[in-house]
Amino acid sequence: MAYEHANVHESHSSSQSTCTSESSQQQADSPLAHDSAAHSSPAHGSDDRFHHSLAQIQHHAATTLSRANGACTAYPSRARVLSVEGSDPIGGAGTMADMKAFTAHGVFGYAAMTCVCAQNTQGVTDIVNMKPDFLRKQLDSVSSDGIIDSMKIGMLGTPEIVDCVRDWLVDLLHDYERRGLPRPWIVIDPVMYAKSGDSLLTPEAEQELRSILPLADIITPNVPELAALAHAGAHAPTGTGASNTANTPNTANAPTMPRTWDEAVNMACVVAQDLGVRVYAKAGMFALQASENRTAESPAADAQQPTAQQPENPESSTTGACGAGPSMQCNDALVEPAALCNEGGSSAQAGSPRITTLYGPRVETVNVHGTGDSLSSSLAALRPRFLDWRETAQAAKDWMVGAISGANDLHVGKGHGPIDFTWESAPTSRLFTDEYWAILSQAASQHHDDANNPTAAQSQQESASRDATAHNATSTLASQYPAEHLDAYVRALIAAASEASDASDRMFFINCASKASAQISAARSHACSANRHCCNHGIERCTCGSETLNNGACSTIGDTLRATADQHSLGLLAAALLPHVWIASLEFGPTLADSEADELSDIASRMAQIANREARLASHRDYQRMIDTARELTHLEYSAL
Repeated sequence: MAYEHANVHESHSSSQSTCTSESSQQQADSPLAHDSAAHSSPAHGSDDRFHHSLAQIQHHAATTLSRANGACTAYPSRARVLSVEGSDPIGGAGTMADMKAFTAHGVFGYAAMTCVCAQNTQGVTDIVNMKPDFLRKQLDSVSSDGIIDSMKIGMLGTPEIVDCVRDWLVDLLHDYERRGLPRPWIVIDPVMYAKSGDSLLTPEAEQELRSILPLADIITPNVPELAALAHAGAHAPTGTGASNTANTPNTANAPTMPRTWDEAVNMACVVAQDLGVRVYAKAGMFALQASENRTAESPAADAQQPTAQQPENPESSTTGACGAGPSMQCNDALVEPAALCNEGGSSAQAGSPRITTLYGPRVETVNVHGTGDSLSSSLAALRPRFLDWRETAQAAKDWMVGAISGANDLHVGKGHGPIDFTWESAPTSRLFTDEYWAILSQAASQHHDDANNPTAAQSQQESASRDATAHNATSTLASQYPAEHLDAYVRALIAAASEASDASDRMFFINCASKASAQISAARSHACSANRHCCNHGIERCTCGSETLNNGACSTIGDTLRATADQHSLGLLAAALLPHVWIASLEFGPTLADSEADELSDIASRMAQIANREARLASHRDYQRMIDTARELTHLEYSAL
């Protein structure tokens, strides 16, 4: 359940009455507000969740009513999220990825850059780290002027940079507490190792990085980083916890990598308990290597996967997360330490971390440049919108699946390309007709190749058809289609008119429907005349005019058009109608009277313009649905001929 005002908690004071720019009262009553207590997950039983939300709403209403006598009532229209990261000139990772993800999720992004990288999809060639005092000035410039609702901290390349960011963060949290401002959500991507396992930090910087992790609400290590953190936790002195691991010697040069998904989740449990933070464990490396990480204890773990909207049983196992089985799942896991799991509504065993499976399909691609940065920034951007980290993590997972699915179509770089941050946006670089003409050309070529190489039975039938047509003086478009075929298009044209918001478009579709309706009676009349002609000439099966069409294909076309109309999308309807008018113009135009051929050509051109316009306004997903619909009906139209 996502609720925009659900992050207001009773700990905020409602007694303040003055209003200043970015005042604590404004922030305490903001729909995005939350306090440090909010960083433990709310109860997940249905009753507890209801009362938790009700208390938030009641508090929000009470504090709103307390603002009297001209008090400020302005709210931020968007969450404000900070990225503390390095750069990536090719735009798939680092600060560039964070800002794209922020925009995709509808939040306003700040940025403080920790380093400038020379890198692309094939690797990093050089890094220039910011001087710590200049980085601190960047951070202070943001925090002294704007309120931070959430933040993502990524690449911290040197011990000095880690110290700088940690000291600034501690000062910020103390300042927000003093001013009564809600504590920002903190996501840290502990950049230590590349996906290949290559170290990105010196041992000193790696040790120092562990000192900032306990300040996070959630961390997002990749598999090598997870192994390193788990190894450090396992070798920490008993009772010290991860917060003191900066003083613990590094006893191994390289972490022992998990061989299975269960081993990775177990490592995440060790890290979560040791650091006292949530851990987002990512199965992407296993999917990238096409590794099977299901265990023998859970062979049917993927047999019945709940949808992204279905709540998961907290007691359920995460095994079967990713593999090459029929389900093709690649499920991540959110591990929450016992200390952050509310007692009410939690079925986690006392002292044990809670594991939540984050469901998602496996995507076949090697274009995963910047996925770690994009996930962590998505978590930071999405957290203000949801009640808890479990909902936030699943929402981020769902978005990442779409972004990764669109990666192959970007064609950026020669190595591991970036994901498609704008996969939900309109494909503005494409013209619908350009892609459709390629589909139409291929289908037409295949159709004519088949026509030029008929079987003996087909030759006999076509000969009878030509003989019958020679006795038919009618040469109109209505003579080429059965009435049922035209009737399906009339219904689709009427549906398009009802979906069109522009008056001229509505009139265009209505006029087209009127003309097609007039052709239906002509088609029926022609069918009767053709039947009489065939009977008079002893032809057992009528092959004249409209009867030469494949009735099975015509029936499928009608079903497809009706299903498309049920989607209530003008873009889909335009894509569905376009093949009919263009194929009719190409195949029958030369045999029609000049006036009818010209009119058909004008209709096809106008239909193409509408399809292009709607494609420009469509999301990437809807654009692809338009293309798929046009491709399907193009092949059906040619099958019917």
